[in-house]
Amino acid sequence: MRGVLSEGMLFDLGYADGIAPALAVVSLGWRNHFHFPAAEVVARYEARGATVLRTDRDGAVTVVITPDGHLDVSCERGCPVSFRGGPS
Repeated sequence: MRGVLSEGMLFDLGYADGIAPALAVVSLGWRNHFHFPAAEVVARYEARGATVLRTDRDGAVTVVITPDGHLDVSCERGCPVSFRGGPS
């Protein structure tokens, strides 16, 4: 899991190249007047197979690490995709 910089700015792109998270959570304010994150940042995470969740769209995102190391994810407004990640 990776918390994406709240701005989702373009300088985050280099970091996205070096990792392969299953889940990326972007914390954004209500109405998101600045239109973050940058589309290129989201595309890079998605190209690496990450599920991208955004608090401006999905509401509060809760991630629980289960005893077996899996991530159980829920979204206040309903996650756009089902996610359960963790050890294979």
